[in-house]
Amino acid sequence: AEVEVMISKAAGAIGIPIVVVFLIAIIVAYIAASRIAKGIARSMNYLEQIGEGRLSLDIDKRLMKRKDSAGDICRSVQSLDANLTEIIGEVQKQCDVLDESAVGCSKVADDVMNSVEQIDQTVQEIAEATTIQAQDASDAGRKVSEMGDMMANADGQVIKLVDITDNMSG
Repeated sequence: AEVEVMISKAAGAIGIPIVVVFLIAIIVAYIAASRIAKGIARSMNYLEQIGEGRLSLDIDKRLMKRKDSAGDICRSVQSLDANLTEIIGEVQKQCDVLDESAVGCSKVADDVMNSVEQIDQTVQEIAEATTIQAQDASDAGRKVSEMGDMMANADGQVIKLVDITDNMSG
């Protein structure tokens, strides 16, 4: 019975420190897991911000320096942020170049349109001048024909005058 009491006391003396060490280990594990979980949650918040289009994030430097998964995620998020910012910057530059090209093309199109309008106006003026010249040529032809008729009529009159003059002198 004495041995049982001794074993019971020894078990009590050993059990309490084991339970205390076990409780401390659980508390330390909980604190470490909680710290990692909070870091990952903050990292996920940064990812959500990038997903919403907010770039150039100011990521907490303490998270960046961490040597755990949360630090790895934050460094990856920062790299993603920098790459997306650079890509968007390049896309913006290309949009600006495209906009300048569109303005240039618009000016060229306006110049071509003005040239076409000038050509159209010139063709109309040439057509009108040609119509006037054709009308003038037609009028001239009619007048030449009238002059021919008048000359034929005058020739007939001259012949009658010559006959009358011959008849009078003779």
